[in-house]
Amino acid sequence: MSEAMQSFSLHAFSDLFNTPFLSHLERKLLPQYLERQQWFASKALTIKRLKVIEHFIPSDAHFALLIHETELSRQHMEHYFYRSRSNF
Repeated sequence: MSEAMQSFSLHAFSDLFNTPFLSHLERKLLPQYLERQQWFASKALTIKRLKVIEHFIPSDAHFALLIHETELSRQHMEHYFYRSRSNF
C-alpha cells in the first residue's frame, strides 16, 4: 500500500524548519534528495536517520545553508554542509 501524500502550508521559506514540516524534511525529502546527488559518496549504504543540526537562511533568500548528520547502515555517520534550494 502506498503512503498517503502529506500536505503542508508554508507561509515563508523559514517554515521548512518548523514542526511538523521539519520532521517530514528529515524523514522523506532530504534523504531522497541526498541519494540523488552526484557528490553523495555513500550510495551503497542505507540512510537510517537524518537530523538537521543547524540551518541559516539569509534575509530575502530562497535557499538555506544546512548542516545535518546522516546515520547510515554499518554504524557509519557522516556530516554534510550545503546550500539547499527551495525546491527539494
